[in-house]
Amino acid sequence: LYKITEDGANPNSFLREQQFKLSAELIKLEIEELKPKYCIVLTNYDWWEPFGIELGTKRIPYDKELNNIASFEQLNETKFIITTRPRFGSGENHVSQLLKIIG
Repeated sequence: LYKITEDGANPNSFLREQQFKLSAELIKLEIEELKPKYCIVLTNYDWWEPFGIELGTKRIPYDKELNNIASFEQLNETKFIITTRPRFGSGENHVSQLLKIIG
């Protein structure tokens, strides 16, 4: 979501604050240009939430038993699936849950 960070780390609060508006605008421009049907966001909801608010996404109801899905949202024709990152081992469970949302 953020484009600038220290090598190998998440951006600290200063870097996030300095680039947030431009990062959100870049995401908006990328979505407008590419017009994807789905955008999969591999992060936790705390990292995504400010972007969703800034972009003006609307939440879509989904099966809460899909415990790797943090949120399902829409902006114009693009649906955003916010999912936790599969950190260790196989990502099969994540893929399975993503496919259930996508259909």
